[in-house]
Order: sequence, then structure tokens, then C-alpha cells
Amino acid sequence: MLRTDSSIAVAVPMPVCRDKKSRWVDAVAVSVFVQTARSQVPDDCVFVVERVASRPADGVSSVFKFGAMFGGIMSAFSMFCKPIVLCTPVQWKRALGLLKQDKSASLALARQLYPSAYLPTAEYEGQAEAILLARWYLEFKLKEAKL
Repeated sequence: MLRTDSSIAVAVPMPVCRDKKSRWVDAVAVSVFVQTARSQVPDDCVFVVERVASRPADGVSSVFKFGAMFGGIMSAFSMFCKPIVLCTPVQWKRALGLLKQDKSASLALARQLYPSAYLPTAEYEGQAEAILLARWYLEFKLKEAKL
């Protein structure tokens, strides 16, 4: 979560449940997190979610799991009756100069923009991209909406 002044409120990995073959969003943990973090963000918070899509080469099972994760995220955030902004990877990566670069470039940019963010290894690339997705919203979409 970023504050409207672009400072980091908090960045954590997406909580997931797992069994032997599957994983899915832990909607209860997401809800608890958002309720707890709500004290750190203003009432006008917005959820920014990457509008992901499967690729033609993905298998049926992979596509189903991918869709289940996305649906879990959308459901968990919908419970808060707050706006959800969807953004494609191409939109935010192009705006931040990361188009056609690998995830290590996202990690490097997030570290540069937010040196206090806990992003010590490549395992934190997902959190780095979530931070940059929120940054895209604040830097480009929020300003656009105020014009």
C-alpha cells in the first residue's frame, strides 16, 4: 500500500493457502490485513490490481489455477466496497519505463524509488511490482482523474 504522497505504508506478499497440488488466495488473511492496514490509509483508498491474462501456450490446468488466484484477489478486495482499478502489465510497465524488461528491472526501480522498502532478494520481485503498480496509479491515473 502506498500513501497518496507516494510513501510506502506497507508491502507484504499475497497470502496464499496450499495443499499438495494447488494454491489459492487466502481471502481471510487478505481481509484481516486490509482491516488492520486501514488505519494507515485514508478512507478514499483504492485497490489497484494487475489485469492479468493467460497466454496461448498455457495449459488448461494452469489457466484454471491462474484464474482462481485472480478471482480470489478480486473477491477479497470487493468485500471492502472500495473502487478497484485494473491495469494491464503493458500499461504500468510502459509508463514506468519497464516494458520488455525482466522482473529484476522492476526490483531495481522499486529499490531506487523506495530505499526503505524491504526488498532484499529476487524473491521479493512480486512485492516490488506491486509497489510499482501502486506508484503507477498515484503518478499517472490519480493525477489524470484530478484534471
